[in-house]
Amino acid sequence: MGAVSLHTGFLLDVDGPISSPSSRTLRAPGLADALVTLANAGCVVALNTGRSEAFLRDRIVPVLREHGLRQDAPLWGIGEKGGVWSHLASGGETHSDERLALDSALLAAIERMAATEFSDIVFWDDTKLTMASLEQRLDCSDEVYRARRHELDLRVAEVIRGCGYALAWEGREDLSDQGATVRLDPTIIASDVEHVGTGKDTGARLLVELLRNHGVLVPTSWLTMGDSRTDYAMAWWLHDNGWPVTHVDVRPADGVPHCPFPVLTHPEFIHDDAGAWFAKQWAQALNN
Repeated sequence: MGAVSLHTGFLLDVDGPISSPSSRTLRAPGLADALVTLANAGCVVALNTGRSEAFLRDRIVPVLREHGLRQDAPLWGIGEKGGVWSHLASGGETHSDERLALDSALLAAIERMAATEFSDIVFWDDTKLTMASLEQRLDCSDEVYRARRHELDLRVAEVIRGCGYALAWEGREDLSDQGATVRLDPTIIASDVEHVGTGKDTGARLLVELLRNHGVLVPTSWLTMGDSRTDYAMAWWLHDNGWPVTHVDVRPADGVPHCPFPVLTHPEFIHDDAGAWFAKQWAQALNN
């Protein structure tokens, strides 16, 4: 499970481990209580996600407050894969890194294409500040979405290149260009378009910088959790920079890569059900 103490930091993806991919809400029994227990005890808890800060503030934090989250708890939001950040527990100001923001003309072109050709399966996430997300509509079945998903991604790639940008297609070197500055990252519920300087490793680095800049002791060990292969990047960054880290994969069906750090999975639960199980174990271990 990974050793847990007040000096353990928790760096957690949101969609999958925390928020249900089907409802996009924090709904798994016991999960909110466990996260609040960790944060209120003084453990650094950071949501390292492709989601916007607005999503975290509007959909995640209110649930945690209902379960007793204190304003001074060290709960941080690293949104848009390192493009934006805030101290979530206090409702602090949202900051963004303009160096990682995509060009407004590119964003507008992607939005127009999606609205014209794919509005029956995706919607435009207008809360994003630095990137674009075409997210599966809640009224679109998984079967319909998956059937048209590659068609959507091919059109997104066409728009990106049509605007003059070289493209990195996550996980598909055969569809990627040399010298890419824009990345297309298909997730299980969205197609994300982002600056190549973003990523879960960028989020991990940013969190450590924020803690140091705010005079918060950096944890001496870490537990990370995600639902995709790209989420391993935060654990890799921590490992490469000298911290003991254990990663939890809540959707191991994609395959668990060989890593120099422990990787945990649940034999039965996936997504936020697995996330809740692990979080409850961590909270219980801390209380003991």
